[in-house]
Amino acid sequence: MPQLLFRSASLNDLVDDVLIQVLQTSSPQTILSLRKTSRRYYFLTKVWCIWYEKFRTEVLARNLPIPGPSHSISLLRAAELEYRTLRAIYLQRRWPRLRAHAYTANTTNRELVDQVILIRGGTQILTVHMNKLACWAIDDRNPMDDMPSRLTQVAEWSSPSEEKCKVSKESKGLDIIVVGPKHQALIRGRANGYAMVLALGPKPYFRSLCEYSRVPGVIAGITDNLLFVDTTAEPGGGGLELLDWRAQTTGTVLLPCIADLFGGFVGYELFSGHIIVVWETAISVFPIPTVPEYGQVVIEHIRVFMLHEVITRPVAFSTCVARALSDTIFPTSQQAPLSLTIAARPMTKSARVSMSMLIPHASDDLNDRCPFPYSLARLSPFVPGVTGDQERGYVGQTCTDICLGPSGRGLCVVGQEVRLCTPSLLIMPPCEMQFGPAFETGEPIYELEGSGESGESVDFDEGMGRFAIAKASGGFEVVQLV
Repeated sequence: MPQLLFRSASLNDLVDDVLIQVLQTSSPQTILSLRKTSRRYYFLTKVWCIWYEKFRTEVLARNLPIPGPSHSISLLRAAELEYRTLRAIYLQRRWPRLRAHAYTANTTNRELVDQVILIRGGTQILTVHMNKLACWAIDDRNPMDDMPSRLTQVAEWSSPSEEKCKVSKESKGLDIIVVGPKHQALIRGRANGYAMVLALGPKPYFRSLCEYSRVPGVIAGITDNLLFVDTTAEPGGGGLELLDWRAQTTGTVLLPCIADLFGGFVGYELFSGHIIVVWETAISVFPIPTVPEYGQVVIEHIRVFMLHEVITRPVAFSTCVARALSDTIFPTSQQAPLSLTIAARPMTKSARVSMSMLIPHASDDLNDRCPFPYSLARLSPFVPGVTGDQERGYVGQTCTDICLGPSGRGLCVVGQEVRLCTPSLLIMPPCEMQFGPAFETGEPIYELEGSGESGESVDFDEGMGRFAIAKASGGFEVVQLV
């Protein structure tokens, strides 16, 4: 009887199409290990469909913060998908056990920077110098390198006014900003500000989408179609006014402030199909209105929550649910946010961070009857250095910045110290549990040269895990968390 010879099976025996399917179900670590074994695997592990599948299953399906600009997945190259996937996984495993690495700095121009904003998913930086804007690209020579080598200025823009300007970026991640005066100017008792909505690049980099030669107050923010203006400093009181910049009409909607009861304007957020307006002593809830073409419409609040203490800026919001890509066609675990955390500085305890959370009602019957079925819960404040305030010099220090991403990652600045924030499971009495941001109480991640003005010296991007700093001595710096 002839002897049968058997040869052990090997991955090398599989055709490329089958190998690609195997790699699509393998872990990113396995894929990277195979890449080092042969020339064949080196090229196979760079195939687009493999990293498309890894990005979908490892990042989108797990609701991780997405590194980089908010582009359509189908437009991303394989190297970009690989970089984003590995970056998201690394930050998820290491957060908050990271260290700060200041890998780039603007050293050629020591001009004072009034405001620094990370744009395009943390891959570019917008700096404000008086009435001028400059955009800087982070030069990634190697797409897999977490430490880019330098900053390259790609564009510059000057405001038509000589006044110091303020910039707000679009809240949903679109490449849109609005520019207006930093402080309200009054002529004959009336506001005389301006607003310019600009699209960011590529050519021309600053492209005008809408211009208002006069707005009733100070720019507060911008969304896909609404421009928010703070008019609480207007004679006789005001509130938060909305304009439809897409339609470029002159009509406004007023979300009124009861000045004697609510105090000044602090911030706003879109949540659960409503506009949440935070005042110094209260939170008002308004429906999202339709802006008229002409005239003004006043919208009454549907709910009011009184705060347990008076707060002021800086203020930040988080739902602890990462922002999803709008073009995702595959089912993921993405869910509607269940709660909204509001973090702000108390008026009389400036070294603390006051924390409140809007949580759903426990009663289903009440949910059916109430137009906004949420209640306001008070969370424990964040107090850095509780056990050693005197020794660490916290007496007289002030919280100057709070930055929170949608996922709950973020940071705060108290005095010169930068501390990270991470999403955490919080126990809400008597038996409720919600995810909310929790600030780290250990050693700070970074120390600043000095503290700038509230809300303008630091900006943070949760997807890339980096923050930008306007330095007190002039210029700015980019810090990567590694």
